[in-house]
Amino acid sequence: MNTEPLYILNSKYNCKNKYNLDPTEFPKLNLALTETLILSEKRRYEEILNVTKHFMSKLSLYMEGVQTLFILTNEEGTIIEIFGDSELKKTFSVIPGLKFEEETAGTNSVSLCLKHKHPIQVIGKHHYHHCFYDFSCTSCLFQSIDQKYNPVVGTVTLMTKIDDSSTFHLGLLSSAVDSIEREITVNVQNRKLQELNQIMLNTTCNGIIITDQDGIITSINENAERLFEINKPLCIGNSIVNLEKIGQYFMNALEKNEKTVNVEICYQVGNEKKYFIIDVLPIYDQKEELIGCFGQFRDITERYVLEQQIIENEKLSTIGRLSAGLAHEIRNPLTPIMGFVHLLEKYYSDDTTKMYLTIIGEELQRVNQLVTNFVLTSKPDAPSKKNTNVFGLIEQTVLFLKSEVALKNIQIKVFNLLSKAHDLCIDVNQIKQVLINLIQNAMDATPSGGEIYVEALEDAEGISIKIKDSGKGISNKQQEQLFSPFFSTKEDGVGLGLYVCERIIKSHHGRIIVDSKLGEGSTFTVYIPFTK
Repeated sequence: MNTEPLYILNSKYNCKNKYNLDPTEFPKLNLALTETLILSEKRRYEEILNVTKHFMSKLSLYMEGVQTLFILTNEEGTIIEIFGDSELKKTFSVIPGLKFEEETAGTNSVSLCLKHKHPIQVIGKHHYHHCFYDFSCTSCLFQSIDQKYNPVVGTVTLMTKIDDSSTFHLGLLSSAVDSIEREITVNVQNRKLQELNQIMLNTTCNGIIITDQDGIITSINENAERLFEINKPLCIGNSIVNLEKIGQYFMNALEKNEKTVNVEICYQVGNEKKYFIIDVLPIYDQKEELIGCFGQFRDITERYVLEQQIIENEKLSTIGRLSAGLAHEIRNPLTPIMGFVHLLEKYYSDDTTKMYLTIIGEELQRVNQLVTNFVLTSKPDAPSKKNTNVFGLIEQTVLFLKSEVALKNIQIKVFNLLSKAHDLCIDVNQIKQVLINLIQNAMDATPSGGEIYVEALEDAEGISIKIKDSGKGISNKQQEQLFSPFFSTKEDGVGLGLYVCERIIKSHHGRIIVDSKLGEGSTFTVYIPFTK
C-alpha cells in the first residue's frame, strides 16, 4: 500500500510528466540572484536571519550528535543563507542565490511548503531524485517584518541524513519558527517604543537624562546636550556624578529614594551661568524594583534674568522716589550750612577750631556727594558724546588724583599700549567719573607702599582700560553682587559707585569686567567699542 501523502504523489507526477525530469540525475538549481541582489536580500532579512541563527543553534543542542543543515529562503524559494554541518553543505552543493522550484529541484520541502502554506517533511524516497533518498528535509513557513516594517515571508529548512530523521523534527522546527516569529514581534514592538521614546525625548523643550540603577547614563536627549554643553557619545556609559551639582540629585534618588520636584538650581556652563528647574525621579519596574533614574531640566535663564531686571527696576523706582525727597529735603538746609561753615573759618584762627571746621566741611561735602549719587542713580543724564583722546583722558584723571595718591603713599603706573592716538566718541565727564571711581576703589584696596597699574589696550572693535590693584582681592560671592545697588565691600560704603559706573558704561554700549582672586588683587576692565 502506498503511504505517500497526496501532495508528494502530485509533485512526483508533475516532475515526471510535466517537467520531464530524470530521477537518476543530480538536479541543477537555477541561480536566481546575483551577489549584489543576495546582499540586498540579506539586509532585508537581516533580523530574521539573526534570530533564526540564534534559535537554530539552540535547536542543534537538542539534536546533539545529529548532522544538521539549515537553509533560509525568501518568499520565492531562493536561498538567502546556509549554515550548519559543512559535510552536508558540500554534499548538496547549494549556495545563496540558488532557487528551489519543482521544475528543476524536483519534489522538495521548500517548494511544497511555499505552495501549501504549512510545514512539510520530505523523507527519503518521498524525494523525486534518487540522490536525495538518503536525506530528510523539513521546511516551515515564516511570516515576519523587516527593519522598515515591511512584511517578509520565507522558509526555514532542516536537513539531516535519513538515519537521523524523525517525524519529531516537524514539530520541533514548527515550534522553533513560532518562537522566532514571536521574538521578532517583540523586537519590533521594542524598536517602535524606542523610536517613539526618542521622538518624545528629542521634541520636548526640556533636557532629559536617564540613568540605570547604578547611576550610569543610558540616555541623553539633544536639549540636554545643548543645555549642559556635553557630548552624548562621551557621556553614555559614564556615571552621572561626573556632571557636578546635578549628579547628587540622581544619587539621592537612587540611594535614598529622594524625589526632586520643581527645584531651581544655578549651573555653571563654561563662562555662563544658567538657571534650571529640575525634576529627578527614581524609576521602578512592575515588580517595584529600582531600575534607574529620570531627570528633566527646564531652562529658565531668560525668565530668571527678567525677574532680576524687574527686581532691579523696583529698586530703582524706590531709589528714585527716595532720592527726589532727599535731594529736596537735604539740599535746602545743606547749602546754607556749608556757607556758614566757610564764614566761621574766617573768624577762627586757632588750629583746633580750623581742624574741626575742616572736618565738618568735608563731611558736608560727602553728604552732598551722596545726594548727587542718589540723583544720578535714579535719573542718569543721557551721555553728551564727543570725540575724545582716550589716553589723554586717562592721564588727566590720574593727574587729578595725584595729591590723594601721594597722601596714601601709593604709586600709579600708566601704560599706553595703543598702537596710535585713538579717539572715542564718549561723554568725557561721565567716563572721567567712572575712571575716578575705579581708581579710588583701587586706592582703597591697595595698602600703603603698593602700586596701581592703569593700562590702555585695543582690539579691532574697541579700547579696554584696565585698572589693577595689589589689594586683598574680592571673593566670588562678592563679585556676583558688585554692581548691585547698595552693595559694598567697604565698611562705610553706600554701594552706589560701581552701580553708577556700570550704567554709564552701558549707556556707551560697553561693559565692565572684574577679575579678582583673594590674596592676589583685582583688575577692573572698562571696554568701550569704537562705533556706537
